[in-house]
Amino acid sequence: MKTIAILTAPLLALAAAAPVRAAPAPAPTPAALAVVPFAGTPQLEAMARRVAGGKITTRQKLEAIVQLIFDRRHGLGFEYQSHPTLTAAEAAERRRGNCLSLVNLFVAMSRGAGIHTYFVEVEDFETFERRGDTVVRSTHVVGGVDFGNELRTVDFVPDRPKVYRRLRVLTDQEATAHYFNAIGAEALLAGEISRAEPLLRRALELEPELAEGWNNLGLAARRAGRLPEAIADLEQALAVEPDFVPALENLSRIYRLAGDGPRAEAAAARSLELKTRNPYYLLTRAVDSLREGRLDEAEELARRARRLDKRIPEVHIVLGRLALARGDERAAGQSFERARSLSADFSETYRHRLQTKIDRLLAPAL
Repeated sequence: MKTIAILTAPLLALAAAAPVRAAPAPAPTPAALAVVPFAGTPQLEAMARRVAGGKITTRQKLEAIVQLIFDRRHGLGFEYQSHPTLTAAEAAERRRGNCLSLVNLFVAMSRGAGIHTYFVEVEDFETFERRGDTVVRSTHVVGGVDFGNELRTVDFVPDRPKVYRRLRVLTDQEATAHYFNAIGAEALLAGEISRAEPLLRRALELEPELAEGWNNLGLAARRAGRLPEAIADLEQALAVEPDFVPALENLSRIYRLAGDGPRAEAAAARSLELKTRNPYYLLTRAVDSLREGRLDEAEELARRARRLDKRIPEVHIVLGRLALARGDERAAGQSFERARSLSADFSETYRHRLQTKIDRLLAPAL
């Protein structure tokens, strides 16, 4: 499966340290729960046909649509922002949005131009981010394009390298479920439980096997004080995906609240075992340790990540940062050079950002 560009989108799964008070928010209307997030509008489809109509090959049509989405003078001038998640129509109107918003917009426009496009789930890439008392785990969706006898993924503006090995084509119904899970998770992060729960239930109506949805619904029930319901939802997440780390972490905390110490310890131990097999999780912990001055701990975490997958450029960026922190500029340079060589097959945009990051890291050492 060849890559010509990447559209990434968050599939959010939350793990929280403490309940938060639910903010009053209106429940979504029936119309809101019936939205097709990647539906085109007559205006969007006309724009896509106009720019792609004179092109001969599918690749040329795709390039024209990408140009239209990002061009500030003659197109939409789309700009990235981390939230909220938007439909294609909303993203076009606001001319900004997160990665899932971008995928929705791209699919709407490319289909409007007659190009057979898909949502494709990336099953082997995830990131972790702390927002207040909540850890947000994000995986990704990319755009897929049918080139007859070959499916290719499509990447616009990656902000980090993504070495994709396990990809799964989503049905439109599954893609819609992921959208409702994302906006439900965003409502939950805002403390809007009365709004989040119907959105998450809609996601699970569309895709009952969505572990992220069961996890987030369980967290909503926990924050509303309904512990038995929360446990049932989280156990359903594990029935769907037995090694789903966010559900294990949430269950560990809720079991403890419910006074079930043995099951709490078992869930926590299994979660830790699984996380330490994930190079991206280890890198996140390594950077945190580095920032706090725990260099030996950071180095051990980064080297474990390298043993798991030495082809990730960020592994070598972190090792380079560690070498600089220890005053070893020669070793840092070697690590940064390794990161550059591993990024050779990524986009020019990524390589430029990588070099900018390296230059910034090296500046104090010059």
